[in-house]
Amino acid sequence: MTAFKCLTPPELAAEWRCKSERVLELIRSGELRAFTLSRPGSRRPRWRIPRDAVAEYEATHGPSPPRRPRQRRKRTEDVVEFY
Repeated sequence: MTAFKCLTPPELAAEWRCKSERVLELIRSGELRAFTLSRPGSRRPRWRIPRDAVAEYEATHGPSPPRRPRQRRKRTEDVVEFY
């Protein structure tokens, strides 16, 4: 029998360096595939995320390009410096 490695939302959040609430948002929105171990109608789902679902999400949602820094406004000549 092959071992099927799954992650919990806190484990995946630690791996991605984000909050576990963000991982749960991705699960609820359907962007990240996961399944629950709790019974239907349970108040507290116990989510498990398969490794292949993590790889699939990472392949489709690559890193975003870095933001360009804002350009500072140039000083006008009529401003009096007090310092």
